[in-house]
Amino acid sequence: MDARSGLWKHALVLTVLGVFTVMVLGAALSFDEVPPIPQRIVVEGTGQLLDGEAIALGQSAWQRYGLMDYGSVLGNGGMRGPDFTAQTLRLMVDAMTAYYGQQAQAAGTPLSPAEIEARVRQELAANRYDPASRTLTISAAQAYALEQVEAFYARLFAEGDPEASLPAGLVAASDVPALSRFFFWTAWLSAARRPGQAYSYTNNWPYEPAAGNEVTPGSVVASAASVALLVGMLALVLWAYFRYRLQMEPALEGGHVAAGLPAFISPTQRAAAKFLVVVMLLFLGQTLMGGWMAHSYVTPDFFGVREVLGIPIDRLLPFSVARSWHLQMAIFWIATAWLAAGLYIAPALSRQAAAASGQATAEPRGQALLANVLFVALVLVTAGTLTGIYLGGTGRLAAGSGEAGSGLWWWIGHQGWEYLELGRLWQILLIVGLLLWLVIVWRGIRAALRAQRDPGSLPHLLLYASAAIPFFYGFGLFFKPGTNWAVAEFWRWWVIHLWVEGIFEVFTLVVTATLLVHLGLVRAQSALRATYFQVILVMATGVIGTAHHYYFVGLPEFWLALGAAFSALEVVPLTLLGIEAYEQYTLARQAGRSFAYPEVFWFLVATSVWNVFGAGVLGFFINLPVVNYFEHGTFLTAAHGHAALMGVYGMLAMALLVYVLRSVTRPEAFSERAVRLGFWGLNLGLAGMVVLTLIPIGIGQLAVAVEQGFAEARDPAFYRTPWVHALLWLRMLPDTVFIVLGVLPMLWATVRGLMGLRPAEGAVETVASPAVGVAGHRAAPAGVVDASSR
Repeated sequence: MDARSGLWKHALVLTVLGVFTVMVLGAALSFDEVPPIPQRIVVEGTGQLLDGEAIALGQSAWQRYGLMDYGSVLGNGGMRGPDFTAQTLRLMVDAMTAYYGQQAQAAGTPLSPAEIEARVRQELAANRYDPASRTLTISAAQAYALEQVEAFYARLFAEGDPEASLPAGLVAASDVPALSRFFFWTAWLSAARRPGQAYSYTNNWPYEPAAGNEVTPGSVVASAASVALLVGMLALVLWAYFRYRLQMEPALEGGHVAAGLPAFISPTQRAAAKFLVVVMLLFLGQTLMGGWMAHSYVTPDFFGVREVLGIPIDRLLPFSVARSWHLQMAIFWIATAWLAAGLYIAPALSRQAAAASGQATAEPRGQALLANVLFVALVLVTAGTLTGIYLGGTGRLAAGSGEAGSGLWWWIGHQGWEYLELGRLWQILLIVGLLLWLVIVWRGIRAALRAQRDPGSLPHLLLYASAAIPFFYGFGLFFKPGTNWAVAEFWRWWVIHLWVEGIFEVFTLVVTATLLVHLGLVRAQSALRATYFQVILVMATGVIGTAHHYYFVGLPEFWLALGAAFSALEVVPLTLLGIEAYEQYTLARQAGRSFAYPEVFWFLVATSVWNVFGAGVLGFFINLPVVNYFEHGTFLTAAHGHAALMGVYGMLAMALLVYVLRSVTRPEAFSERAVRLGFWGLNLGLAGMVVLTLIPIGIGQLAVAVEQGFAEARDPAFYRTPWVHALLWLRMLPDTVFIVLGVLPMLWATVRGLMGLRPAEGAVETVASPAVGVAGHRAAPAGVVDASSR
């Protein structure tokens, strides 16, 4: 099938329309069935106890202090602290059990433990919410349990828990009652049965047999059906892949690759170079925060240092702030690498297209100036985000318990959502910056677009993929502090999963294909055909696959079936990427020493390998509903997150960084040794983190959750179990390899390279290629292959 035919374009358009129709219709149905927030809660025969505003105030407090980066609610958030939903549900079970035991003893009619357990389960499962009056009626035992919950959290947040990295007084005492009521609401909806159903709003999650929460039949059936569907679809797709030769075809000539180094760079390409320094500084900062967080699991101080200038370490840098920085810097450095690549690749493609047609082309006027404006804006947004997160996460922007709206904390502080910690102002400015980058890329790529007028060509796909990045990040603007938790989680996962695992995946495929064609490794038409096929598969599976994040946040059960099926099918395109990685590895070996970008290729292959293992294998394992029910919110999730985010998008970012760095620096300034050391350090360090610590600890948590309940699995005491504690200490080894042998060599290579940038366009230069030696020649336009490397 010819990639130039309209079939591929129409298939892609129909796929996109189909999957987003499902998501939009699902949203319309879901928002009518989200867990209700009562206006008032009354105890039988006693009158009003509290109103819905207290729950909203508690959710606001949860966000303002950035507690989602310490512990979790409904399974989503940080893992240093407990899951507050599971902990609160367990507190309620214990308190209600004690209440009925005392009541029966006082009445002289003692009840057996089995009778008390049955009564507790019955009351927790009973949904006595009246939608007409928006009133929730609770029993006297539940009211007593609520009092115990408030007392427990008042002590916890006042005294802190040094062994669990929770500083004393982090949350203002005036905010604790409302925060406790928010936790109570999440525990209530996790046990109360949906109207007309035999399971709760969260499909009986978390696992707590004493509360009546056990895995549903739907989870088991959906898991089995998803595996069967995966086997059938994988066989069908692989048959089509090989039957119609949908892989990329090599473009080798006599055993050599016609790809060399540019002799000169344009002003915009030169401006892109300084973005690389920001990439590596943010990368270093992110890894240092990761190391600090990993260390805090094993000891509450920093290698024996408990105070700095009289301020306790846990107050100076709370775990929640460190994790917020860790996540946001990861997003920023990966995105910045992609910005730099776009700034470099756009004029390179246009120059190459113009040279192929015998025409000359000049860079659009003011292009370099726009790139410099983008750089300044990026630095300001990054600095503002990190500062605001610190001020918000340490309580310096937190309002008292009387404010639930979008105050200063929401706009410039810690917005409170995992992966979307940055204040709303910085979020908006980031979107504006991404749109500016899109304009720069469009202006730079226009010559290539004109040369290939077909709107389905590879340069056009690159533009579409670039445009999707700011567009889909904008869904993070669809919720605010008072938004119902389930609705906010729906849109938040549109950013985290759909943006990252959908749009990022598409961008990865298109950029990889563009680079392989540009570097002369594969034929353009075969790359375009393969890209269409893989993008269709990614969109068909990844978009609806977002539903596996909706199992337990209060959305309807139909997401269980959709998420199970399509999450399993996400393995199919990832399998093809693994096959492509092997074929690309073969191409690189055939290219021999004449290939000028071997290190770039290494990182591209690593991207594919980590995609198969991190996103495919680990993702499939944890996303089966019957497994996810017990695993949700454990270290297995962290293993998947590290292997997928760093392994896939991080390695792609490194590939793009090395590509730009290799292209903009003089050959003698480029340190192959440092880059190759960095490659092995990053990959071996990441593999060590995942295999030596995250997976074993996650499996241990899974076993505890199955045997004892999810509350025990997420209790901070679990990390003090001797074997777990030993593995957490062991993580220092891969962390050290990752930072010292991975990040630092890449930082050194970047700084060294940028001290020897190539000359401005139009001069005469002698270019030394470490692969072929020295060849004097008149400069080719930037982005055009160097014939001397043939």
